[in-house]
Amino acid sequence: MNVCSFVNTTSPVGAAFYAEEGCDIDFSGTYFPVVYVGEDNANGDGLRLDAPAKFSNGMQLVQTGGIMYIVGNLNNFQNHEVTRGITIKPYGSASINLASVSCRAFTISASDVIIRDLTFKGSKFNGNGGVLYWNGDNAYIYNCTFQDNKLSSYTSSGKGAVIYITGNSEIFTIENCTFKNNFAYDGGAIYVDDVTDNTLIYNSEFTGNYAAHYGGAIYYEGSIFYFVDETTRDKF
Repeated sequence: MNVCSFVNTTSPVGAAFYAEEGCDIDFSGTYFPVVYVGEDNANGDGLRLDAPAKFSNGMQLVQTGGIMYIVGNLNNFQNHEVTRGITIKPYGSASINLASVSCRAFTISASDVIIRDLTFKGSKFNGNGGVLYWNGDNAYIYNCTFQDNKLSSYTSSGKGAVIYITGNSEIFTIENCTFKNNFAYDGGAIYVDDVTDNTLIYNSEFTGNYAAHYGGAIYYEGSIFYFVDETTRDKF
């Protein structure tokens, strides 16, 4: 499917397109305002893909400013590259369990990306950023839970069991989030490298996170760091 558009299409599930598990689809040049990825039923007004359906363009199917809905509790979620400013959130309640896959959830290389209201758990990724590797400006993570993510690498390549923040990020905001029982070599939950300018954390809780080297919860090399009304229990 190449360079297509869908206008005024209607169906109870997947109004524009529905793909069942096991499909391998190439949507080159085709974008949707709303995309659903999941294992449970959901009414869709865009593209619907049943996980773990494979599609070569991943999150790039969502147009700039669009929404990716995560549906249900996913256990086979593979690393998706996010290259446009989109919102990723649940359809109802949803979680992503990475325990059975050797990858992170998202590699982000775009500005204006929002992730909200999701639970991420069980990552055993061998590398930096066990759940999220983030290289983009104006980032926002809201009301998410990150639990039991433990990088398999105990060397200097295992930084940030939950989030590795890099690149020219002028503003990176985390609000109302919980980080619990995450483990890495540096930055048990979050690692921020020295090219990031402003990181803001609001009203978030860090409990039981551990680093083998530096920063049980957070390892920070950036310019300016703000904590606002947060509940914190770990040593940074």
